[in-house]
Amino acid sequence: MKFPQKAIDRFNIKVNKTNNCHVWNAARQKQGYGMFSYQGKSIPAHRFSYLHHKGEISSGYIVHQICGQNSCVNPEHLIICTKSESRLDYNSTRVHPDAKKLLQDIRHDKEESDADFGFGTNV
Repeated sequence: MKFPQKAIDRFNIKVNKTNNCHVWNAARQKQGYGMFSYQGKSIPAHRFSYLHHKGEISSGYIVHQICGQNSCVNPEHLIICTKSESRLDYNSTRVHPDAKKLLQDIRHDKEESDADFGFGTNV
């Protein structure tokens, strides 16, 4: 999709390009997705990046960041897929914060238990 150079320049100013991800440094949703204002409408920054660098997005498809970073707008990290495909990828790669805490608690309890029996200690 062709965007005016002024919009592209305004977009690029808000991006911090690293060796891997291109991190959106402006407005974000609470989930971390960047938001960009174009023609009076707010659109996801990764969607704008995909449209600019790769072209149209077919109806029923969304832009997905394969790196797993919601703030990433690197066109090399963007693919189109269905919402179902995106959810499957999300669920297979991310751990819910409550589950992370539970895993930490279990590990902590196991370490204490092992220490009680002399396991894992240098004797």
